[in-house]
Amino acid sequence: MKATTAVRYCVWGIALASVSFFATIGVVTVAFAPKGAALTPTNTASDIAAWIQAVGSIAAIIGAFLIGERQANRARYDAEDARAKDEKNKQDAQLAVIILLHRFGTRFEAASEPGMYSLRYEWERTLKNNVRAALTAFDAMPLHELNCSARVLAAARIRSAVQSIYDVTASNVEDIVAMSDPDSDAAFQAISDEIETQSLELEDAWTDIAILWKVLPK
Repeated sequence: MKATTAVRYCVWGIALASVSFFATIGVVTVAFAPKGAALTPTNTASDIAAWIQAVGSIAAIIGAFLIGERQANRARYDAEDARAKDEKNKQDAQLAVIILLHRFGTRFEAASEPGMYSLRYEWERTLKNNVRAALTAFDAMPLHELNCSARVLAAARIRSAVQSIYDVTASNVEDIVAMSDPDSDAAFQAISDEIETQSLELEDAWTDIAILWKVLPK
């Protein structure tokens, strides 16, 4: 039983007991009053005051309960609203990390399209550090707080794809030194093949993210 429900029952019980008490006194008074005795509180001012005070006490109890219940309902509403806002802010932050990681993952494909030198330049300029930071941010995010197994799986797929591209690039990019060099060509081909494979995984996982979070396409 909720606390407010218990309080409501207690207050109404007190009010009912009070009414029953005075009703019982009235019945006993009527039953055992001497013949000719006055049964209404009009004999003295003190009698009238006593009855007014009794009725006022009951009204005060009921009024205090109604005010307290209203305040309790308001406090409960405020608490639930605050929890809902906190949950939304947390999920927005989690989605931002996933979006950031996905965007950095797709930049490998854009960087490699002009050729091997473009890829190596972008890797040294931004991709290496930015992707590493995005992976670290993702790993610091408690996946169980995504509150949905489908979200966890989609996010993990994005992380796995980006990590795979990052690892293959890091292992081969230093071998890209000159055009028409067999080692350079082989290194660039290995990176390009991995980018092509994982880009499909990124796209598929992002579609799931967009549906699950109801976000706009990238």
